[in-house]
Amino acid sequence: MERAIIHFVEDNKVIRENVCKFISLHEEFEIGVVVVSADEFLLRQIQMPNDHIHILLLDIGLQGISGVDAIPLILDKYPDLNIVMLTTYEEEDLILKSVCNGACSYISKRAK
Repeated sequence: MERAIIHFVEDNKVIRENVCKFISLHEEFEIGVVVVSADEFLLRQIQMPNDHIHILLLDIGLQGISGVDAIPLILDKYPDLNIVMLTTYEEEDLILKSVCNGACSYISKRAK
């Protein structure tokens, strides 16, 4: 069985570390690139154009380009990528804009 490769864009170190630990507990997933900004993710993908990605966990509130605004730029390069927004923002307009921009799902960091 092929493991799903998950890349992660998150600026909060504690959340980044905890989510990566959680994902590593599941043998069907593999952690790929983990960066703190959408700008850094996009730059890394330019540097590594053949990098394989199945899922991208993307925060909304990032330094530089926001996660919401990065979605179309990322999907331009990876049109079949599943982008899951993982964020503390729960405002309907941000969720709607994320989905309209191409995110396939939204997970609140406040979920219990």
